[in-house]
Amino acid sequence: GGMVVDLIGDAVFSMFNAPVDLPDHAQRAVQSAREIQAFTQNFQQSPPALALEFGRTRIGLHTGVAQVGNFGSTQQFKYTPLGDAVNIAARIEGLNKFFGTDIALSEATVQASGFTQGRPLGSFILKGKEEALMIYEIPPPGTYDADYLERYRIAFPWLADSRHHTEALAAFESLAQENPSDTCVAWYLARLRQGLDCSCVVMT
Repeated sequence: GGMVVDLIGDAVFSMFNAPVDLPDHAQRAVQSAREIQAFTQNFQQSPPALALEFGRTRIGLHTGVAQVGNFGSTQQFKYTPLGDAVNIAARIEGLNKFFGTDIALSEATVQASGFTQGRPLGSFILKGKEEALMIYEIPPPGTYDADYLERYRIAFPWLADSRHHTEALAAFESLAQENPSDTCVAWYLARLRQGLDCSCVVMT
């Protein structure tokens, strides 16, 4: 139900809720991202993809207000959304490269979609922004078991509370030992070991 607005290099720029009203646009955006994620997971196992180490993609989702219409000059008009929400979505997509994740989405999208199966990545002040946003991840199916994710969710709030530094360190040490490939856990563990602030991360 979304609309492909543009192809930018190797990226697809799409929006939901315009030009057709979609009351469940955030839910559709999340479902679209998950279907792309499932497709790329299967595609990466094909012989050509394995030979080229090709097929992984990153997705950023944000829900917000944008101006949508034909913008441009007398020579060229383009139907596109404009506004801070578009820029934030692009910045969120970039967080995936930082953490090695597939799908990152804002708290606004989590609330609007009702999707509760993700896990919090952290509070970030994105590049060029001033206010912090809580960002979540949708891990690929089967990457982490339910118990692992639950222990992560329990430990995550401790990152923002210095009074629970010892508990946070122990919890993330345990998670890292259980799953050394979890780049998010490894990143926070490194910060905890160095005594660095984990409550909010400023992206530069």
